[in-house]
Amino acid sequence: MKLFSVPQKSKGVVFDVDDTTYQHSNYFKRHTFQMDCAALADLWCMTIDEVSVLLTQKNGHLRTERRVNKVTMRDTITACDVDDAWLSEARARLWQPQDYLTRYPWLQESMRVLVERGIKVGFASTSHTAVVGKILAHLGLLEFATSALGMEYGLKPSPAIYQRVVESFGLLPNQCVSVGDSLECDCIPAISLGMGAVHVSGPTEVVTFTQMLVR
Repeated sequence: MKLFSVPQKSKGVVFDVDDTTYQHSNYFKRHTFQMDCAALADLWCMTIDEVSVLLTQKNGHLRTERRVNKVTMRDTITACDVDDAWLSEARARLWQPQDYLTRYPWLQESMRVLVERGIKVGFASTSHTAVVGKILAHLGLLEFATSALGMEYGLKPSPAIYQRVVESFGLLPNQCVSVGDSLECDCIPAISLGMGAVHVSGPTEVVTFTQMLVR
């Protein structure tokens, strides 16, 4: 865990969702990737294996071009000239969180404690807002959120989505902190707004940070 200019008395926390509130398992990666490939195979009149090879190669090319370690599959697919609205609808219809997510009671408890201490909780994700809501509801975290926004409100690494969540808190950026697994997508954009940031490796470090916050 690494902290960047975290306010001494943070009044709002904006959490990333993927790889932050839950850990991607190998099953999750295979499951969701196969669903994307199956939907695109129908769209492109290709086999699932052909789509899989195409997307894997495209993802590698994008990471090289952008000089980053991670490019989301959404970015990869839309870079193949797939309409983002179509992709969002397909994922909202096909993705079922109960198929690949584990609910962590200790993470729910940490969110409850934050809210009880008067600290605002929000979520910002690169997924469609409908998918974000479905994921957080399954994890038992949605009830603690002042806002839970997806890519319609700003696509990371744009800081726009963080600005929207902070505004929903009724707070200033320098009163808030972003928590996520990606330096490029979760920390740097928040810091550019004047927020603090915390780089974590997953749910366990999220809980460690929240415990630090309420001491």
